[in-house]
Amino acid sequence: MAHPGEPLAVAKVSSDSLSAEGKPHFYLCEECGEMVDKRQLDDVLFHEDHKPRPDIPYSGSMSVEICPVCGAECVQEKCKVVCVSTQCIHRVVKNCSEF
Repeated sequence: MAHPGEPLAVAKVSSDSLSAEGKPHFYLCEECGEMVDKRQLDDVLFHEDHKPRPDIPYSGSMSVEICPVCGAECVQEKCKVVCVSTQCIHRVVKNCSEF
């Protein structure tokens, strides 16, 4: 469950569940022990001091879906989000009814 002001995570990830492709994108937060996706600027900023940072504007931010199975970045294809990692091979992560 997210705390007030805390960015919502797509999936809770453990280092053991990450594929070799996904591991370089995560680090372990020393304060709370959560795996943090370095591609999610909001999450990285939150884990710096565990306080929401709406005062820091950034451009080019785009929500990246992370596969809950292997931790790889997913891509949108038509009206679904799929994982294209070698482990999942086009596993549907989200379909159009969930957008």
